[in-house]
Amino acid sequence: MRESSRRRVVGLGKSWCEITAAWGKEGGTGRPHPAVCHLIDTAAVAEVLYPVLLGPRIRTELETSLGPLGDVRGWVSVLCGLHDLGKVSPVFQAQCAELAITRMGPKAKAAIDGAKAALRRKPRKDIEHGLITAAHLYQRLAKSGAAPETADAVACAVGGHHGWLPDKLSMKQTRSAVGHIGGSCWRRLRDAVMDKVTELWGLGDAGDAPWEEVRLGQVGALGLAGLASVSDWIASSPKHFEWCPELTDTDLPAYREKAQEKARNVVARLGWSPWRPSTTEFTTLFGTAPRRLQAAVEELVANRDRPGVLVIEAPTGEGKTKAGLLAATHMVRTLSLSGVYAALPTRATGKAFYDETTEMLARSGSPVRAVPVHGLALQQIRAEDTNDNVSTDLSEVEPTDVATDHGDGQVREELTTAAREWFTKKRGLLSPIGVGTVDQALFSVVRSRHTFVRLVGLSNKVLLVDEVHAFDTYTSRLLDRLMWWCGRLGIPVILMSATLPASRRRELLTEWRAGARVQPITNDEPASADPDGWRLTWVDAHTPETVVPLKPDQNRRRVKLVRLTDDDVADWVLDQIGTRASAMVVHSTRPRVQRTAAAVRKAVRARGLSTTVISIVGGAEDARRAGKEAEIRALLGPNSEYPRNVIVIGTSLLENLDVDVDVMVSDMCPVDLLLQRLGRLHRYERADRAISELKLGLIGVRNSHNLKRITFPGPSSIYLKQPLLATWMTLPDAEPLVLPDDIPNLVHAVYETAPETQASANYRRSLDLADYRGHVPCIPRCTDDDALRELTADPGSPYRTRRETGAPEDRT
Repeated sequence: MRESSRRRVVGLGKSWCEITAAWGKEGGTGRPHPAVCHLIDTAAVAEVLYPVLLGPRIRTELETSLGPLGDVRGWVSVLCGLHDLGKVSPVFQAQCAELAITRMGPKAKAAIDGAKAALRRKPRKDIEHGLITAAHLYQRLAKSGAAPETADAVACAVGGHHGWLPDKLSMKQTRSAVGHIGGSCWRRLRDAVMDKVTELWGLGDAGDAPWEEVRLGQVGALGLAGLASVSDWIASSPKHFEWCPELTDTDLPAYREKAQEKARNVVARLGWSPWRPSTTEFTTLFGTAPRRLQAAVEELVANRDRPGVLVIEAPTGEGKTKAGLLAATHMVRTLSLSGVYAALPTRATGKAFYDETTEMLARSGSPVRAVPVHGLALQQIRAEDTNDNVSTDLSEVEPTDVATDHGDGQVREELTTAAREWFTKKRGLLSPIGVGTVDQALFSVVRSRHTFVRLVGLSNKVLLVDEVHAFDTYTSRLLDRLMWWCGRLGIPVILMSATLPASRRRELLTEWRAGARVQPITNDEPASADPDGWRLTWVDAHTPETVVPLKPDQNRRRVKLVRLTDDDVADWVLDQIGTRASAMVVHSTRPRVQRTAAAVRKAVRARGLSTTVISIVGGAEDARRAGKEAEIRALLGPNSEYPRNVIVIGTSLLENLDVDVDVMVSDMCPVDLLLQRLGRLHRYERADRAISELKLGLIGVRNSHNLKRITFPGPSSIYLKQPLLATWMTLPDAEPLVLPDDIPNLVHAVYETAPETQASANYRRSLDLADYRGHVPCIPRCTDDDALRELTADPGSPYRTRRETGAPEDRT
């Protein structure tokens, strides 16, 4: 039922109708939510999220930049609230013209009827409300004395809440589109709405503030943009912010108080409270005494009072996971951050890290929970839910009407779905403690919609990246850019690796430090003539690099290399494991997995064995693959028992599983990945080990005795030939590998001195740059002289962080 016409035009000084008359959300119900109420809702949410979502560097810049205005947190909240000010315009109100005219009175009819023509055109030509918001804010702030760059920064950040930051030309054209935005009377009404919201927060008339003294830099504008988007999504949930069509102007002060209470409640239901570690003592956190590596990490980070980068380089099995969590706990507590995001190579490794993190939080008595970040995250949260105070209900925060005026129905649905994903499978990116894949962090630097939200989500956390060596060259270049932005935003980073080349370490540290200093990249340090060995490295923006050499705790292990052909694999593996032991076969491509699995199953049947054969590949449906990973962990995990007559055959995703096998076969791959795979071979000490000798079968090589004709079928479709050849030539022919002693030497030989690898360096970099400029544009390294809108200019898909190599059927 439509509202009665009791709401008539009244004289209110600057405005010509009630401030609550313009509708903001309608949802096809005929009972709308006033635009000013949604502005108040959003400002209330932003006020709660300000210390939770925004990192210290962003808050410091905002407090410095907006300091002349007075209450900085209040002003930031109000500016976020004003994101939908553009809905107070004829072109937006025309979407429900009859409703709007009934509410606003006959004086609005001519402008609304005139704007309806833009809605009838195919495709629609109406100006989106975010652009109208940006245009109006720019004009209002400029008239209030703000410098052009300040007015532009605020307008761009607040008006870009649907993911695309508006450009100057569009804003200029919008200001002259009177048929869409309305004339002076509509401008006065928007001013009145703006002034009412600032008045409700005790900030006075927005136009009377000393805007001429404000200079908003890029970091502050980035924080404002991210906070506005997230606050809008939460405030767009009608379950928590009920629509109030009957509200009048005199009701707004009481409405604001209720909105603030609702905002506190919904943020609490989401579990978005800062993590405040009660202790950083290792034994309390993990229930055991620290090992040598963990004690060294604790000593190194204990007194660090500024953000920096910690690099942990140690062999597999030395306790890097606990060492990284310990360092993150210290940093969160010392720097007053809200939490940590742990970025792992695969979801399988993420699950193990998630379990470790959950146990640590429970042991220390923390009420904060870790949140997984992947396609099945919500199902995992629901399955593990034991906290009645934290919501796992999808409908708990379900943004509605977030893109009503977008002409393309498909894009409207995409925007709505994208907003809802931040509270389901991407919830951990905004939650204080998230555990997911590194891709979710890398999306932050892919030029795409809402990239600034991801950066802001990381800004108040420690970023922990495990197994840095496992990334291909393309992904590594994205990580370079992420490191620069982490430095720019003051995000502390922990990098962990068992096989990190020294040159790669230098590149990553240089990027972070350059971002922190807002300087060009310089990496003129010559390559080391000798391997650096195991070490801890600490770098921040100001002090010299600190290095702590490490000595591994574990005993030496000798691994015999056996060169095989593809036809040998099935019989060789079965001969080795008998009826009690286990084996793992790691291939580079899906077809090779399928062929080997078929051959092994045939050989098992021919021998009349009951050996379990499991094949697993990347690209499988999420739930099915997760089930197989769980089955493999149950059969071969740290608590598994003999007999374990299991053969697992899969792609490279196996190299990161926390499992223990007795025999291994692997396609050729770059040395760092090969050594990572070897970390699954005799991973744990077992008194009842079925096979005492460590053996690695190497396959995927043809013409191995003729270097001019040597090929790597399968592996070469995934990896560059140069590091494959360098690895093949570096591995010993007769002598066994001695682990962990040989690892630094092998990595150094392949990546720092091998001519095959060095000759390809320029090629690899040019290939990466070509991809940046083409298929997946990377956000630039920006200074305060660059406009924030560069982050979303010419956007690409955010869902590609790895180069697609080889034929589609070969991809893992």
